[in-house]
Order: sequence, then C-alpha cells, then structure tokens
Amino acid sequence: MSPDIEELLRGHSAKPVELIRQLCLGLAQVRSLDLDIEPAQPDLVAAARESELPLEQIGPLYSRLLAAEQRQRGGVHYTPPEVTARLAAATLVDTPGTRICDPAMGCGAFLLAALRQLEQRKLPLDGLHGMDADPDAVELARLTLWLASDGRLELDRLRRQLRVGDSLLEPVREAFDVILGNPPYVENKRIDKAYKQALADSGYTCLRGLWDLSVPFVERCSQLLRPGGVMGLVLPNKLATRDFGEPLRRLLTERHQLLELTDVSELDLFGGAHVYPILAVVRRERPAADHRVTIQPAGGVSPIRPRQAQLARTPKTIWTLSRGVELVHAVLDRVGQQARSLGEDLGRRVYRPLGFKWASMLDHVCPEPTPGAYRFIGCGSLAPLEIRWDRGLTLQRRSFERAWLTRPASASDKQWSVFGRPQLLVRELARELTAAVDLAGEYAHLTGIYGYVDLEPDFPVDYLAGLLNSDLLRGFYDRLFWNTHLNGGYLDFKGSYLALLPIVPAPRKTRERIRELALELGRADSAAGWSELNQAVNPLYGLPPDWRSDA
Repeated sequence: MSPDIEELLRGHSAKPVELIRQLCLGLAQVRSLDLDIEPAQPDLVAAARESELPLEQIGPLYSRLLAAEQRQRGGVHYTPPEVTARLAAATLVDTPGTRICDPAMGCGAFLLAALRQLEQRKLPLDGLHGMDADPDAVELARLTLWLASDGRLELDRLRRQLRVGDSLLEPVREAFDVILGNPPYVENKRIDKAYKQALADSGYTCLRGLWDLSVPFVERCSQLLRPGGVMGLVLPNKLATRDFGEPLRRLLTERHQLLELTDVSELDLFGGAHVYPILAVVRRERPAADHRVTIQPAGGVSPIRPRQAQLARTPKTIWTLSRGVELVHAVLDRVGQQARSLGEDLGRRVYRPLGFKWASMLDHVCPEPTPGAYRFIGCGSLAPLEIRWDRGLTLQRRSFERAWLTRPASASDKQWSVFGRPQLLVRELARELTAAVDLAGEYAHLTGIYGYVDLEPDFPVDYLAGLLNSDLLRGFYDRLFWNTHLNGGYLDFKGSYLALLPIVPAPRKTRERIRELALELGRADSAAGWSELNQAVNPLYGLPPDWRSDA
C-alpha cells in the first residue's frame, strides 16, 4: 500500500468509517461498480482509484485510524493476510454450499480470505456469514466482500449475512461448516463488570479464574460448528498453558480433534502489539485413540506429530508446543505417586510477601543496614545457585545497589516473619529455570521472586535448589512451558507452573551429595560440578546418569 493514502486519511477530520467509504468508492469506480456514496473527499476517491489499494488493507487502515483507547477497549488486532489465507486454506473443503462464519469479523479479513479460496476452487460465494459489535466495521466488511466479488455478492445479501451484534451473548441459532476468527484480546481486568457478569450468566462452561475474552470466544466457536465442522483460529499462546485456560483445553482435547497447532509467537504479526499467537485448526469430532496432532514449534524446526492422547495426559492438559514432549510423560510415568509439588503439598509458596502494593515499600529500601533490616534482592539478583546482592537492580525506574529493606509499619508480623529463615528462591522471569538458596535468612524480596519456606527435613532448600537447577528439570520445564516465552527468549516461571515440576525424594547419601554440590556451585562455577550434579539427579527420575536434555 502506498503510504500516501494513510497520510491523506490522517489529513481529514471525518470519522474513520467515512474516510474508508471514500476509498471504497474509488475502488468501486475502478471495477465499474455503482456504489451509492457521495464523493465527499475527492482526493481520497482519486487516490484509491489510482493506487488500486488492496482490499486486504481496508481493515488495517480502519484499525490504525481508530483511537488507541478504542482499539484497546475492543481488543482490536486485525489479522495479517498471510495468516487469514493460511487458516482459510486449511479449513475449507471443496463442497458447494459450505457455510462459513467469523463470529468477530471486524472488517472481514477472514471472510475475504475465505472468498479468495472459494473463487480459486470455483465454489459459490453465498455461504459467507459474520458478526461484529462495531457497526462501522460491519459496514466496511460488507463493502470489502462486495468489491472483492465484483458485485456478484449483492449488498442486500451481505446486509443479511454480515450482521451487527455480539456473538458471545446472542443465542446460537444456526450451525456452520467452517468457523474462522481471531478473538478480541481483552484481559480479565479490562472487561466491563456488567459484561463479564452477562457472559457468566450465558451458560459458558469454561470460565475459570482470570479468564479473558478468548475463552468464551473459542467455546462459542465450538457451539457454532456443526458436528464434523472445522475451525481455524488465532489464539493467544497463554491459552495453551495458563490455569484459566485449563477447562477450555480439556474441552478441545477430549471432545475435538486437534488437527494443527502452529506456534507463531516469535513473529511480529500484529505490528508491535504484545500478542504472542498460535494458530489452531480443530475439528468438532471426538478423537480416536491413535489420532495425531501436527504441531509446528516456533523457530522453524521440523513439525512433530504426537498422539492427542499424550496432550490429554499432560498436567492440566497443557498443550506442549515444543519438541521432546515425550520427556514430560516419561518422567511422570517413572516417578509416579512419589512426586511432590512445590507450594502445594511441599512447603509454603511466598510471592510478594509484603503484599501486591509492593511499589510503595520501595521507600523502605535504604543504602545502609539498620537493626532488623535484610539485604534487598529482586529477580535480577538471582543466578543459578547464587545470590548476587552486589549486582544491583532496577524497580519502578529506581536503582538499588547493595541496599537493605527495613520493616515498613504496614508489614504484619506474619508477613515479615517470612524473612530471617532458610528460603528457596526462584526467579519469576529468566531464560532458564533458576533457583538459589538463602540458607542463613539474610535476604528480603518484594517482587520478581517466588520463595518457598516451611520445607520438610527430607527436602532441605539446598537439595531442592540442586534439583531445580539440574539439566533434567530445566528440560522438563522448557518442554512443558516453552510456549509461554516472552521477548528476548525469557520464560515465565509462575508459582502454579512450578508446582507441576515433579519433586522426588532421594536416598540420604545422594541427597547430601546434591546439597554439597549446590553449595559448591553457588560459590564457584565448575563444569565438572554441574556434570556431577546432573549425574546425581538423573537416576532419581529413572534416567541414565549421563542423560542430557539436548541429546
């Protein structure tokens, strides 16, 4: 698209939909189609006519003209043509009369891709349906499909089949062969309370915890599909792992065939927006015992085809979109019932120990020690088996180096008593699972660290730190939660995720040696020491001593 058109659009003060109408008028003139729109901005009409603006750019142009606040409120991210084309090609069948629907169509990007596929296959175009709550977007979707069909799809038909409305609240009255779509990206805290309650009262079965709008959207897509129908969706990758997505994952994994799961979260599909998507192609049909899913991991590696039953057996039905998922199941099968869960049935998990208004506590961080103060650390202070207090850290744009946390008046005895005792410390954000030990109770933290206290004698903190920093448990976590990765290759180490790591006991001699190695490696890094640590841990999980996660 010529950048001059967007520049021209921004030079006008009319509503975005009125400006895009003018472009559509110019495109209609190129196609010798009669569009009953007054040429209010002749420069825009002429620009569209001369540049032959691709119809795939209508939606992105409209999105960029919307105010940022309006885009955020509606969770609007228009899907790139290469994605809509891919999902349309993967879901459509060469059957006349195929009924296709996008329940949150915006300006019709998916329906346009479906129309292109239907034309290539010489199939009728009259089975396209859609709905959106934005009446301006719906109007532009109608105009886009009318133009793309060179007027063969009559506007009267498009007005009946592309409707203004909220598909999440309207009752399901018809079924479709194909569903295409990209859910609104609105997290739980941004959903209007009345709207949230209306959704909760609408009979959805998968709303749990801090669900976002992608959950009812996908459940509604399933309800709109006829038995045997196929949906092709863009989904946030957090649906594959987060606790709030577990009921939906179970619904899809147990009652649908997962055909394709493609991790495209490393690609900037939405122009800098913090959205990490996966592409899912799913058939509404119960999977056979030997049904296999085609999974395309990120990074351009070869696809894998595990049995869907394997995904169903993964803890919390997590969709593992990485190679080597067999390790997860092999380890869980071998450790069986002896495995313990950090923070659940083993010790107490501590996160933001002085409360979630931790930023106000930074005023109690000082450069000199005072009676009762603890050395202040954060996420960046932790290295494998080592606390780097000298390193310094930045929180809320404030820098702290060799700092101390004094007790705020608002901290209760129970909160403050977390410090001053042995504690296992795990980084919340890191490129690999990273744990350290505060044996003497010298340190205090406000955020960015998960702490574990009140552990049992057979599971001392230094033993646990040795397990968590081992090649085996790092590999286990990577395979289970790789699709949570963020910019820069960082992984999210949430307490609920860490609770899924199988923690096993060890014979006393092995346990004591792992403790010794953990303390030695915390004082001085050593390749030989790490090798011995891994050789001590691997047999505890039924693997050969020399097993390596990268083998």
